[in-house]
Amino acid sequence: MRWVFVAIVALNLLYLGWKLLDADDRVVPPQVESSDAGQFPAGLQLLSERSAPSAEPPAVVATAPVPGCPAVGPFAEKDVGQVVDALAKAGFEAAEVAVDRDAMPVFWVYIPPAASRQQALRQLRELHAKGIDSFVVTSGEDLNAISLGSFSSRDSALGVQARLGAAGYTAEIRQQVRNVRQSWVVLANPAAQGFLEFVPLSLQSSARLERLACP
Repeated sequence: MRWVFVAIVALNLLYLGWKLLDADDRVVPPQVESSDAGQFPAGLQLLSERSAPSAEPPAVVATAPVPGCPAVGPFAEKDVGQVVDALAKAGFEAAEVAVDRDAMPVFWVYIPPAASRQQALRQLRELHAKGIDSFVVTSGEDLNAISLGSFSSRDSALGVQARLGAAGYTAEIRQQVRNVRQSWVVLANPAAQGFLEFVPLSLQSSARLERLACP
């Protein structure tokens, strides 16, 4: 037992010496000292202390004046004079102006021209006998053709064409665009405003505003 105790003490002394030598061999990293450590840079500013960047004033875009004069319409021929008089009483100088506009296309159903007027009239009597409304074209490039009517809908025109086919006749369809003359009231002052309220109430609902050539 004595030798065992001595051996344990000796082992403890050897372990202690080894630990002391290991501690001396460790390298301690150098510390960098700075006079500015823990301080904010001298030029640091809070966001709230910064002045907002100066915004450049928006560029002013020059807009060209809209050409023409204010106009209201279209009106039926019998109503135009009433509108002009009402505006004149309110202190607005205005004039009636006729404007040609393209109407919506229509679909004409017809039987191509016959060789003679007699043949066209014979066909016309046959159609009337079958209850089909029609008439003979008496002038123009379609002379002696038989017109069966013009329709705003292609489907309606196709229906008439099919009816004629069932009756034994060959009908054709031609799309046409007809010019329509409209009556407008045009103000003489290009900058006129507030005149619409003086148009008779019964005509305001169907009127619209445009700009047309000054009278």
